[in-house]
Amino acid sequence: GCIKTECLHEGWQTDSSKKVVRLAFNLYTDRTVSVYDYGSQGGQLWECRHYSAAEIMCCEYVKYFLEAVKIRYSDYL
Repeated sequence: GCIKTECLHEGWQTDSSKKVVRLAFNLYTDRTVSVYDYGSQGGQLWECRHYSAAEIMCCEYVKYFLEAVKIRYSDYL
């Protein structure tokens, strides 16, 4: 499927909803796909940092995120 990374730049996105989207992108592609939305190396590094486990998981949705990870990697549990 086609991932539409521009959704991360929509005005309705909150910090928490961006975490949900980035986790979904990562679980689906195993990549930091939205990094390519930025032309500069600094912008790409800034976006890449938002895919770290600490950046994504440190929020009120962590228990749901962990369930998503369990589903995605159920073959390894």
